[in-house]
Amino acid sequence: GSWRITTLPYTGSARAMGVSNQGVAAGYGATRPLTALRWSETATVTALDCAADAGESLANGISGGGQVAVGGSAGIPVIWRAGGCRESLPALGAGGSAATVNGDGTVIGGSAASGADYLPVRWREVAGQWAIEQLDTRVGRANGSNAAGDLAGHVREPCSADANGCGRARVWYIAGGSRAIDLGGDASFAYDINAAGEVVGTRNSRGGSVAYLWSEVLGVRELPSSGGGAVARGVSDVRGDGTRVAVGMAGTQAALWVVRNP
Repeated sequence: GSWRITTLPYTGSARAMGVSNQGVAAGYGATRPLTALRWSETATVTALDCAADAGESLANGISGGGQVAVGGSAGIPVIWRAGGCRESLPALGAGGSAATVNGDGTVIGGSAASGADYLPVRWREVAGQWAIEQLDTRVGRANGSNAAGDLAGHVREPCSADANGCGRARVWYIAGGSRAIDLGGDASFAYDINAAGEVVGTRNSRGGSVAYLWSEVLGVRELPSSGGGAVARGVSDVRGDGTRVAVGMAGTQAALWVVRNP
């Protein structure tokens, strides 16, 4: 098969941050004032905010089913339900940001302020109401979700490379518990997770950044780059032929990796 690139319409600068299983994209117009946007399957662009929603906004992700988009506005974590206006999510303190949402729009990951620090959090919808859960006592963020609601992200730990600490990739499971992803290097970050629990992200050291895919079956797979440092920001579920697709950046170029089983 072949890949086709499509430019999403918008007057001014814009960025698409997430896409549903049906090809609906969410992001934001990056020309001030920032405006959260939705592009339909036919690339028709509309604002997610209603006329009465005040202030700038941006969307960071959209659920697999397309029911819920998530993001932030004025430092507050927010969501948009299909056909609805902007809604604020509960916070630990004075703000936060919603980064990712699961397949049916009932589990959201991101970060929330607690004092001067931002901690990784999860929001769950129960009977139409959102409840916030602090995932760790360390500074960090949940960046990606699979359909079930497992979250991939990072926490900051003490390290010799940085007096402020280094990021360490981590997964928080919807069924309970979490695990560190041991990648070596000075710092590591997880940006997405698929249904098989496979994680993608980047590992940083003084030699630069390397994109990776990790799974219990495959271990750590470094994803090649000929254009300098690389980062993988999204990963598909395992396809019928046993491969999965990771996407991100290699140097200054968009990158796509097809990762096969051994």
